[in-house]
Amino acid sequence: MWTQLQRGFDLHEEPPSNLADMLERAVPENAGCRFIFESDAGTVRKSYADVFEEARCLRNQLHAAGLNRDRVVVAVLDRAEDFIPLAWACLSAGIPLCPVTPNSADRSGWDRLVRYLTDLFNHPAIMTRRQLNRIFDHQEELLILEDLRSSSAPSDLTLSSPVRRDATAMLSLTSGSTGLPKAVVLTHGMILTSLAACFRENALSTGGTYLNWLLFDHIGAFMNGLLRPAYSGSSVVNVPAASVLSDPAAFWRLASDFGVSTSFVPNFILARTVVDAEKPDFGERMNGVDLSAMQHLTASGEAIVSDTVRKTHEVLAPYGLAGDAIWPSFGMTETCTGCIYNRHFSSEGQSEFASVGWPIEDMELRIACDPDESDIGELQLRGPMVFGEYYRNPEATREAFTDDGWFRTGDLGTYSDSEGLLLVGRAKDTVIVNGNNFSLKELETALEKLDGIKPGTVAAFPTRKRGGATEDLVVFFHPLNGRDGMFSLAHTVSSIQKLTVLKWGVRPALALPVPERVLVRSSLGKIKRTDLRRRLEAGEFSALVQEASSITQQLLGEVIAPRTSTEEGVLKIMSEAIGLTEERIGVRRSFFDLGGTSIEFFRLQALLREKFTEASGIGLIDLMQEPTAEAIAKLIEGGTVGKRPYNPLVLLQGKGAGRPVFCIHDGMGDVMVFLNLSQFFSGERPFYGIRARGIEEEEEPFETFEELVMVYADAIRRKQEIGPYIIAGYSLGALIAFLVGQRLEELGEEVAVIGIAGIVGAGHEEPPDLVDTAVKSAFFLGLCREDQITDMDAFLRLNPDIDPIEHTFRHASLKRLEEIGLCKDHFERMVRVSCALKYCQIRHAVSGSVGRMSVLCPDTDWIESEEVMEREFRHCQKYSRYPLKFIKVPGSHNSVMNAENISIFQEKFREYIYDVNF
Repeated sequence: MWTQLQRGFDLHEEPPSNLADMLERAVPENAGCRFIFESDAGTVRKSYADVFEEARCLRNQLHAAGLNRDRVVVAVLDRAEDFIPLAWACLSAGIPLCPVTPNSADRSGWDRLVRYLTDLFNHPAIMTRRQLNRIFDHQEELLILEDLRSSSAPSDLTLSSPVRRDATAMLSLTSGSTGLPKAVVLTHGMILTSLAACFRENALSTGGTYLNWLLFDHIGAFMNGLLRPAYSGSSVVNVPAASVLSDPAAFWRLASDFGVSTSFVPNFILARTVVDAEKPDFGERMNGVDLSAMQHLTASGEAIVSDTVRKTHEVLAPYGLAGDAIWPSFGMTETCTGCIYNRHFSSEGQSEFASVGWPIEDMELRIACDPDESDIGELQLRGPMVFGEYYRNPEATREAFTDDGWFRTGDLGTYSDSEGLLLVGRAKDTVIVNGNNFSLKELETALEKLDGIKPGTVAAFPTRKRGGATEDLVVFFHPLNGRDGMFSLAHTVSSIQKLTVLKWGVRPALALPVPERVLVRSSLGKIKRTDLRRRLEAGEFSALVQEASSITQQLLGEVIAPRTSTEEGVLKIMSEAIGLTEERIGVRRSFFDLGGTSIEFFRLQALLREKFTEASGIGLIDLMQEPTAEAIAKLIEGGTVGKRPYNPLVLLQGKGAGRPVFCIHDGMGDVMVFLNLSQFFSGERPFYGIRARGIEEEEEPFETFEELVMVYADAIRRKQEIGPYIIAGYSLGALIAFLVGQRLEELGEEVAVIGIAGIVGAGHEEPPDLVDTAVKSAFFLGLCREDQITDMDAFLRLNPDIDPIEHTFRHASLKRLEEIGLCKDHFERMVRVSCALKYCQIRHAVSGSVGRMSVLCPDTDWIESEEVMEREFRHCQKYSRYPLKFIKVPGSHNSVMNAENISIFQEKFREYIYDVNF
């Protein structure tokens, strides 16, 4: 079982008793091999002996810290050079390990996951590095990796007993839906059996070099980044996932640079390589690439398209990739990754999807189907490398296995001895898009809360066009009031598109209103998704699809092809930014009417700056004025980028005949925070953001509220000559909305004021200072976390010579900066505007009232101090002549309009507008 063809273990030598034994015995045998860690900081090479010594010291420190085999270590680490020695240490000590990727982008989701794991594992030891410890609420419970490494090493640990083969080695969290994960229990024996079987099938590269780019919370990274190289006598290169996902050509360059012999590649990277090969710069990007060392690439993660594999071979053959190097395969966390391989793809027939091959030794498979109806059924597996339980989750474990002990994978397929396993879809309620799993049930539940959809009539399911590189998402729904009303239907479709992009990062290929009779249900009342998919792919709903397309055509206008090279270039960029084909966009359709999100809009700006020299200074305001390919092209060709005169009104959404909504900026002066909200009004009423002066270059901020109010009120009246008016404001903008409302009432107009996470009477008593404003501005923009504010503020006050704006920006989240396309100059202007607005606030005495006013109040404010909020509520009553409404909405001050809260927020916002009958 334990043999290395090139590294010295004899075929008949006693097999390793556990993973610690395997790793320790690999050290002398793999003397010529290396662990290579590649990052932006450079390349680090370590021998097996070096890593073993790190692991030995860490193991002793874990023991000294009181950890034993009964306590789980949750490793919250984002660098392979940290994770691999710790994993080795835990395996050596027999301590169960659970890898988790840190996530600072979704703080509420991260906090929920940490609480869940703390309960699931009964207060585990959480290991992280110092730079990451701020994402935790209770830092006193953390083990800091740097502290363990710097401590004096205790005497070498002598284990009281060897680690048993049935001991838990790893607790791997199931990926996929956005719900709380299950923890798959993988033992030393299961993983060793998998390694040995794969080795005998030549599925491990012996004496070569592995390339791992997966995050270590994925079982594939644990296997390919450490265990498989050690078992097979190989080196391994670990690189950040972002370096591969952002540019497929980078994957091939890395493989060439390090002489990689094996790696994992998902179908969508193969597909992007084929597409990129058509671009004129592909040859330049691949210059010097040599893939002749590549023995095999395992392709899995979703159904593999045969044509994509063939075309990838054709594209990469000139670079030395062998014709049989790509192996379609199948594996799951629950099977210790790869357990079915197709090593003979080049001899396949012409089926659309590639066979993933035949199971490795000791793995059994069967297809559970009714032979009288179809040979397609659920793939079920059994073998010593199949897991036995989900940790402390007996109900999920029972559901995962049949009564006779076979693991239910949830995948649908067929199998024959001659053709192997062919996967055709999923039996479980998930969809895989671009290699990521999404829970259909959770998606349906969220969509049912949208206006215009009859509860219980949403069906989400995957589909795949013939030859398509990945699955697409489809949503069927029944409108609340039948299929009447073109604008109403279009609004609902737009809301579905918007919400799925915001919450899951994927845009449905089709959101289709259907008669309720189409949504056929089972005897248990469940909509038959599989039946809907079959009928859609058979063309049964072509008439409904055409009708929906006609509605879109009427609302968005005819698709106009580009007429100039600049229009053609801008259209390609819009297509890349929003993920729609150029044929669906045209040059006159608005980016926002097409369902573009704020993140995609930032991406559009970045791509324009990158591809067009003339657009290097293009700002968001330039793009917002008319976000069509035609208008943007004229802006670039006319040399007017950044040269528009100040106009406070920014049209965020222009479709609809209802009274416009005017939303006034927050304390930063910007209006991008309203972008996602505005799209829910598509087809109903125009939606304007009102931005502060000073955000763009060569603009001076307002010095008084009196001037600001006059400018805003005049701009509103130029756009809407007579009332009633709907004026909203976010945070500080709530006070400004109140003042603008008063001004419009002085002119004899009727006004409804809506305060969002802001209270009219909340004043600023002290003059603002630059340190406080810079730090809080960074927090408000999501550039830093709330728990960093105090430390950053204290540091800057102790070092007055340091520029607060430059320091704050330098320590901002790079990911967030990239998401919102923020440069230092723009950040500095926003901080200056924020200071100016605060000066305006402290100089202005609030008095008087407006006819109607409501406050949309974050529920966290009430939770934190209900007494304070009740007092504020009573205080604000005097500012409204009609009874003041306080409306609770989910989230915190900074998150009420975030993806997780926007669907409910927009409902409450619109309800108030309807209540006042505007």
